[in-house]
Parts: sequence; C-alpha cells; structure tokens
Amino acid sequence: MGVVSAAVDAVVALFSLIMAVTAPLFDSQVVLPLTLYPLPLVDIFRWLFDHYLAADPPPFFRGLVWLDLALLWPVSVANLYGILTRRPWSATTSLMAGVHMVTYLFAIFGEMFSSGRETPKLILLYVPFIVFAVASVMRGLCSCSPQTMEGSPVAALRARKKRFEFTRKCGTWTCVQLFVNHRSTIVEEEESRNRAGVLKKRDRQPILPSPARSRGHEIGRHPSSRRSTGERGTMGVISAAVDAAVALFSLTIIVAAPLIDAQSVLPHSLFPAQLLDLKRWYAAEFDDYLVARPPGFFRGLVWLELVFHWPLAVANLYGLLTRRRWASTTSLMAGVSTLTSMSAVLGEMFASGKATPKLLLMYVPFAVFAVIAILRGLCSCSQRTTASSTLGPSARKKRFIWAYVWRKSQMQDVGLKLVQDQSVTDWARVYKVQNFKREQKGTKKTSVILGRLKVVWT
Repeated sequence: MGVVSAAVDAVVALFSLIMAVTAPLFDSQVVLPLTLYPLPLVDIFRWLFDHYLAADPPPFFRGLVWLDLALLWPVSVANLYGILTRRPWSATTSLMAGVHMVTYLFAIFGEMFSSGRETPKLILLYVPFIVFAVASVMRGLCSCSPQTMEGSPVAALRARKKRFEFTRKCGTWTCVQLFVNHRSTIVEEEESRNRAGVLKKRDRQPILPSPARSRGHEIGRHPSSRRSTGERGTMGVISAAVDAAVALFSLTIIVAAPLIDAQSVLPHSLFPAQLLDLKRWYAAEFDDYLVARPPGFFRGLVWLELVFHWPLAVANLYGLLTRRRWASTTSLMAGVSTLTSMSAVLGEMFASGKATPKLLLMYVPFAVFAVIAILRGLCSCSQRTTASSTLGPSARKKRFIWAYVWRKSQMQDVGLKLVQDQSVTDWARVYKVQNFKREQKGTKKTSVILGRLKVVWT
C-alpha cells in the first residue's frame, strides 16, 4: 500500500505541477490578449496545442478557461505544496482538482465527438489528463490513509501507544482518553519531558492549562468550545440554512436529471408523452436553446450528470438528512462539478449573446448553490482533517464514548457517557486520582466525576 500511495501521490503531484505551469502561461492565452505574452510563449502554444478549440475557442471553452484560472490554478498550487509537505488537507485539494478535471473532460470530449473533429493526436493529448483526474479523485476519497490524514485510526493508535507508554509508571495517576465516532482525541501531555515514562517527583502534579491560556476555562472543556449562547445559536441557524440549500439543490438534480435532462441524450421513446411535452414547454417558455438544440459540450455534461451527478446527489441528500460525516465530501464534489458545468454553460450564454433574464434566472441559482456546497464541504473538511479537533457543541446527546483509563499502573477499559449538556466535549487532561470526586463504591463498579464527564469502570 505504501508503494501504491507513493505512486498516486507522484501522479497527482505531476498533474498539479503541469496545471500550475500551463494555466497562467498557455491556457490563459485563450481569454487574455496575446500582447500580454512574449512571442516564444505564443509560438509554443500554437505548436503544442494545435487543435480547433485553442485556435478558434468556442464560448463554452472560454468559460472553462476562466474557471481554470480562478479555481484550478490556485487549487493546483496548494495541492502541490500539500503533497510535498504531507499536509492532511491535500486530500481535499486533490479531490477538488480531480472532480473539476473530470467535468472539464466530459465537456471537451462531448464537443469533440459530437462535432466529428476529433483526431488520434488530439485524443492522446487529453488521455493523460483522464488518468490524472481519476488518480486525484481516488486520492481525495481515500483520505483516511495514514499519509493523508493525521487523525486516522492508524495514526491515532500509534499516538495512543506512545501516550500509554508514557503514563505506565505514573503510579497514582489516571489518564483518560476519549473516543468518539471511532476517532481519537488528543490528551494533551508533555511527552517530550520524558518519553521513557519516568517522572520526577516535582512533576507529579496534574497537567493543567497555564493561567495565561486557560483563564476562565472549566475542567473537562476544550478552550475552543467556550462560545456564547448567541454565537452558538447564530452558527446553528447558518449551518441549518446552508444544509437546507444544499439539500434543495440535490433534490432538484435527483428529480430533473433522469426526467428532463436525460431527454437530451437518450431516445425519446423511453419517456412518456407528458415528460416530452414538459420539456418542450420549458424550452419555449424560458427560451432555453441549450435544451431545445443541445450542442456537443452540453450533451457531454448531461452524460456526466446521469452517471456522476445523479448518484452523488442521492448520496448527498441522504447524508444531509441523516447527518453523516461523509456528507461534506459529497457536497464538495457536487459543488465543484456543478460550478465547472455552470462555467461552461454561462460562458456559452454570455459569449453567444443569447442569454435572456428569464434564462439566467434558471441557471444562476445553480452556480450559487454550487458555491454554497463547496463552502460547506470545505468548512466540514477543515474540521475533519485537524487531528486535535473536537466535536464541540454539535456532539450528539446520549453518545456513548469508550475510554482507556490508567489507574495504579493498570489499564482498564471503561465506558464514558456524556451528560445532557451541549457544553460537554470529548476533551480531557491528565489528573490525579485525588482530584476525582468519588460518587459510589462497590465490588463490581466504581464511578467518579471528572468535571462534567462521568467515568465508570469495572
């Protein structure tokens, strides 16, 4: 797996390097004046990319190039840096670059094969980008690997072993480590003081936050979880509104893709007369010439919508309604792909001069929904890729958490339950046993109170 992961990283890094170099130097010549470039770059572009899309770029291709400069180029630069420095967020940038390139290639191949102007030389120019795009998507989806996710189960297990080795000779100390949703939090210990586990007598005291950093912080609560009620309420309303917008966007694709959009690429005999009449009415009412007479690039995007967008929208809607953690990934993928499609569609409309206010009102909301979906995916991914992040106030109530407790040099597996308070998080430190408030005693069970967290062990 290490060899495969290294090979995928090398392929994605090469793809990012190519895009980081070619986008501002060559692709931008399609939309910017050639007087901005030195003559050698113009000659290289004409010699290397000698095909009709670059020589006489259609309107949709100009829209894709503008998005390349605004989105793909900075994402490629960040992705290359993240892979070389092994940043956990490089999985997100790889996924964004891969999904964008997949959508880009569907539009390009749809135009080439529909026009009949494809050549073997032109196809060979784009085939390597298919490999790059698939590798980027797979790398982004497989973000749970140890190299791309510091908070992965493997990395958490290694860190857990180090912490247990450190606390083995702590005598009367108790180390509480929490696990929520099969993900480990970090118990903040000073492992660098003595990795062999031998503590000096003067160090045998609770490892508490320093007064300068923890003024006003309660025991058992992470500093980042101390938010005012008004702030939590505002963020909750914004999050619910964003989820509702993305869910509505996904529901629209689920309904429209197989019933309306599919008529542009599939035989009309597969659809009932009512759906055919509905499509004709829509094309006439909103003057949607792309639906009435779909060009080649639009057919490619419709095929992408059927084989990629539709199942992704179904999964995204299910993930949002059931509050799955992976819904952020599906939202990010759907947002990037839709934004790329809308750049081609809107580029065609504005450049051709056929855009009407009523027609723009049908397509611009999809671009807005795409941006919202991207922001939702990025915000959720940034929290997930941080190894020391906590669940915070959004932790579900009645969530059972499993913990490992060291007590008198013996490790015991215990169950730890959150009390009915949203302020409780999955964060704890190392305390003396004397600091525990003993609640009850018995021959089989002993429970103590650690701040607002109730620890029970047998």
